[in-house]
Amino acid sequence: NRVSEEAKVFSRLPGRLAFFIRDAVPNSALTSGHVFLGFSRCGQFLISYTQTNTENEQFDLSFNYYYRLHWWLFTPYAKARKIAEVTLFTDQGVSGNLHMSFCQWPGDMSRVWVYGYDATESDTGDPSEMTEPAPGGSLHCYMTVTTVPSLQNCQACVRVANSYDADDMA
Repeated sequence: NRVSEEAKVFSRLPGRLAFFIRDAVPNSALTSGHVFLGFSRCGQFLISYTQTNTENEQFDLSFNYYYRLHWWLFTPYAKARKIAEVTLFTDQGVSGNLHMSFCQWPGDMSRVWVYGYDATESDTGDPSEMTEPAPGGSLHCYMTVTTVPSLQNCQACVRVANSYDADDMA
């Protein structure tokens, strides 16, 4: 059994490596509805997304959600600093809530793949337990491939990162 052959590095996570999200990000990010997905593969970035809704015209009954991916520079024992954000799914309105995930390629840390699929009240949250849509129905899926922000002091990147105020995190 391969699992029993592998040695665990830690039997439990050392306290010095555990951080409360409320201590790691500005409070304004929490109050503005950021959903934190986790760390980038390199561990330098904390990644979140926000979902906003916009009602179109007064007499239009369509209701859409818009998604943005946010990149936070993570430094242990300090508040993360937002350095970039990306509009997801070509800024097309999505008609419902999405289950969101992201991943990176094993050999390429320069890009991430963000995807979402329609969330329904019957979903368990486990994609492996999804059922097929009813005949004639459909499951809408969305994806964006985007680059990881540069930390190489490109002047345009520095201007963007410095444009985010602590109170303007959404």
